[in-house]
Amino acid sequence: MRKTATEWKAYYSDPKFEQQYTYEGHDLGATCTEDGTSILLWSPVAETVNVRFFQDGETGKPYRTEVMEKEKQGVWAYRTKEMLHGVYYDFELVIEGEAIRSADPYAKACGINGQRSMIVDLKQTDPDGWQEEVSPEMQPEQVIYEVHIGEYSWDPSGGFPEAFRGKYKAFTCENTTRNHDGVHPTGFSYMKRLGVTHIQLMPAYDYGSVDESKESGEFNWGYDP
Repeated sequence: MRKTATEWKAYYSDPKFEQQYTYEGHDLGATCTEDGTSILLWSPVAETVNVRFFQDGETGKPYRTEVMEKEKQGVWAYRTKEMLHGVYYDFELVIEGEAIRSADPYAKACGINGQRSMIVDLKQTDPDGWQEEVSPEMQPEQVIYEVHIGEYSWDPSGGFPEAFRGKYKAFTCENTTRNHDGVHPTGFSYMKRLGVTHIQLMPAYDYGSVDESKESGEFNWGYDP
């Protein structure tokens, strides 16, 4: 018989559970380097766990399935010497006799709408010269401007390229002005005029209310990862 919500709460609140299953490592999720790939999932209640690999982040069947081994503190692991950068994956778990599909809660990247996770060697995603980049020196006064990623450039009057409006790429635009009039600054030029020294982006993660399979018309107000 499956546990009720109350029974699950009691199970997780038991000091014995904390003692037996607390995992203090920092390697959960997929870690990909030149030496190989490791995938670790914390799921102490799972009876079995398989990791499934896909070529595509949205469609298609898994081209390969591997059985994960249960290790200490409720961690399941799959390790290979293969460099799996760019491969999509998800988990197939059996909990209380029920098969459950799950993306990786520790994923560094994901496919459309987060349904499948993606194995990434973050070094390969760095722009040229990234390792040489340093933070700007601290100024006597810090003026922080909180910016919604979509709203920053959503409106056509902001003078941003149409293909960049409402997207991260808008933050790469310089010298934008209202309706391209060349007089009234928008974007970073406007913020610099205000004396802003730091930008805080919100939200900056996968968006729960946005269907990423649609080309346009989707919007996210933030606060719903």
